Amino acid sequence: MLKRINEIINVGNFYSFKNGSRFQFDKLTLIYGLNTYGKSTIVDIFNSLASNAPSRVMDRTSIGGTGKPVVSFSFYSENNKTEQKVTFSNSAWSGYNNSYDIQIFDNKYISDNVLTGLDVTRDNKLNMTEFILGEENVKLATDISEMKKSPVK
Repeated sequence: MLKRINEIINVGNFYSFKNGSRFQFDKLTLIYGLNTYGKSTIVDIFNSLASNAPSRVMDRTSIGGTGKPVVSFSFYSENNKTEQKVTFSNSAWSGYNNSYDIQIFDNKYISDNVLTGLDVTRDNKLNMTEFILGEENVKLATDISEMKKSPVK
């Protein structure tokens, strides 16, 4: 079981997250936050680890960061009651044991397993967050949308 994220360095918005070990994961841990705070980056790191696809971390190298991406997790082993460290450095994962069985329930999972025949894309999500109530307001929103499309005079 994932026990803690020890550090994330130069991945996405995590330029120097070195004190993560004070936060522990339980059997159910909810990660939430505002947009641009790193939730998708953490999911990409988990997906990279689960599928042993280092490119998913390398593709998230921090813009303007110094150095290569480094990630360190601790997994708790029920068998020997110890924490085992898993690290990403030099563009590769080390110390990962497939018995940890990481499952990620993200947009890709939903698209592949739940919403048969539908894709949840960025455009869909942007449109889902736009809610306008009232006939006059819908007309105003339509007018604004059209003005945005027309060239500046």
